[in-house]
Amino acid sequence: MKKIKLVDEDKFFDNVLKRKLKNKTFKDAYEAEGLRLQLAHELYEARNKRHISQKKLADKLKMPQQQISRIEMGNQNITLDTLSRITSALNVRADVKLKLL
Repeated sequence: MKKIKLVDEDKFFDNVLKRKLKNKTFKDAYEAEGLRLQLAHELYEARNKRHISQKKLADKLKMPQQQISRIEMGNQNITLDTLSRITSALNVRADVKLKLL
């Protein structure tokens, strides 16, 4: 009987990711997606802490509620101007930090 080798999924994923991150194009896209998702999560958290619905925020910003949803899901790139409008409406501050590599 042939033995089946079980793969530790986390270890497998980490190894694949480590290999893929050696490709600059992939690495840049991966980091951009990470930033977009981090921002999306922080905007979602800020809105919920203020007890403001997506609809109420959208009305305040004169944009469709679906756009707020897409932003919070990380499915939409936003400009710094849009970020500034959202943070102002939520009465929060966005800090952008650059680090030398």
